[in-house]
Amino acid sequence: MTCFIPRAVSPWFSPRAGLALAAWLMLACVTPAQARCGGELPIRSRLQLEGTGGLQLAFAPRPAPIPVNKPVVLDIVLCAPPGQALPYTLGIEAEMSGSHWPMGKRISVRPLGGGRFTAEGLVFSKAGYWKLNFKLPPAVGMAGMQLSQEVEAR
Repeated sequence: MTCFIPRAVSPWFSPRAGLALAAWLMLACVTPAQARCGGELPIRSRLQLEGTGGLQLAFAPRPAPIPVNKPVVLDIVLCAPPGQALPYTLGIEAEMSGSHWPMGKRISVRPLGGGRFTAEGLVFSKAGYWKLNFKLPPAVGMAGMQLSQEVEAR
């Protein structure tokens, strides 16, 4: 994919025009796979991670923001470049950032097909930042990996 970036800036070029150009470049220079991954998830609560080999993981908690001591469901979407296989399973562990306080609940991950999963059984027992570790097993042409993201329970 190629993006056009001007080499010289003309005298009429203003900071406002620069912001507009930067926004356009961010939208125009996104590959179709990046634009699609998790596109059906709510944009206000969606988080996206990138792994090696172009693999992406997008997820959104329900409800959002994440409440303390109430059940939370994660809607998860995995995306891979064309021709690369996706793992059939996915594991999730959660711990409180800094203190490594474990969630203490068994997180159940159910595959929905097409790289989509639902995770249930998450209960964040304390307010603060929690680290979610997504464990991806090896798939054809892809090594196993772990992707992590901090989320806030309040």
